[in-house]
Amino acid sequence: MDYRILIVDDEENLVKGIKYNLELDNYSVDVSYDGEDALRKISENIYNLIILDIMLPKVDGLTLLKK
Repeated sequence: MDYRILIVDDEENLVKGIKYNLELDNYSVDVSYDGEDALRKISENIYNLIILDIMLPKVDGLTLLKK
């Protein structure tokens, strides 16, 4: 089974490190750097896990979680 993970965080270096390590374990990883882009990706894809930061540009993490 192919597990899909979405990382939502505006800190690029942190995202790159997490993404790199997850891909080493053969996970399919998508990235969003703001809440608006994350909402679009969530509506277009099915994710097994979303790693979500609270402090995000455009749409904050708590609002994103509620939606």
